[in-house]
Amino acid sequence: MTHTQAPDTRPVWTAANFYVAFKCDQMGRKRETPFYWRPETNDVQLSPKPDEKETFVRVKSTKQADTEDVHIALRPNFIGLLREDSIGWQNVIVEERCVRVTTNNGVFVTISEDGSFCCDSGDDVTMVERSGRVIKQTQYVDAVMSPGGGDYASRPSQQDIFGSFDEGSDEQSLRTAPRVWEAAEFYMTFNKDKLGNVRNQPFHWKPERAGVQIDENPGDKEAFIRLKSTKSADAEDVHIALRPDFIGILRENVVGWQSIIIYEREVRVMMADGTMLRIDLFGSVVRCSDDGETEISHLAEVRKWTGDQLTYMSPWGDDFRVINLERGGQ
Repeated sequence: MTHTQAPDTRPVWTAANFYVAFKCDQMGRKRETPFYWRPETNDVQLSPKPDEKETFVRVKSTKQADTEDVHIALRPNFIGLLREDSIGWQNVIVEERCVRVTTNNGVFVTISEDGSFCCDSGDDVTMVERSGRVIKQTQYVDAVMSPGGGDYASRPSQQDIFGSFDEGSDEQSLRTAPRVWEAAEFYMTFNKDKLGNVRNQPFHWKPERAGVQIDENPGDKEAFIRLKSTKSADAEDVHIALRPDFIGILRENVVGWQSIIIYEREVRVMMADGTMLRIDLFGSVVRCSDDGETEISHLAEVRKWTGDQLTYMSPWGDDFRVINLERGGQ
């Protein structure tokens, strides 16, 4: 049983430009407004001090509105996708081993390298472990659902989730994380020759002034960014594909995330072990694995599908139900 719908594939993004933002002047003083420079070459070293100098890509929206554009910050220790649009995801932070997504309704979703994830809404925290076990902590109740969904236990809350949150913890961890990527290269890939024939090997071209139009037919021509790893191994490099309908972040590693597909209104993360996680328009998170599906809705309800069984846990963890579905039921 699957509850993952096909994404919207209409064109959303139309062009991409490479920039370096100088946040300090030549004397080292903080500028009131950063100076944005378009590099003449397409090879940019990532500054170890992004508070002073930062490399980013601006992906232009087809809606001709700055608030719909996506800024892709290329940091030595993370890739950040940011936008001001209030519908769907608001930012996606990609680290070497985990992915963090902030949704439009204020939920923080953290996906760990083993495929487990956590949804923090401020009022409650719901965690789904790799085994499928669900742990919910609210202001009043701590509740646990077994991996198969058949068992449930709860007790009065013993944790003050409001007092345990450190507002600066995520930002501090990003600043102190080890350097993972060291340089970025901007390419246009031509998959067909001038006669329209498919090439045996794509031709990679570095565009002048690091600015390109995003082709409506990526099977013919595709823009992408190659983010070079500090490990000097091609398998550790990250490719950021710029498509008209999605932004794809891809790598070949065997641990953690392998691909992150970012549509206009949803985010999909594929883990190396085949687990897929989807964060939809409303902020609901669905985790699909060989053992079944677990969904945390935008209202913090938990639904787990295991075979022909549906298990439900209420937002506050105080209501638990098991429903036996007929095979093939919805």
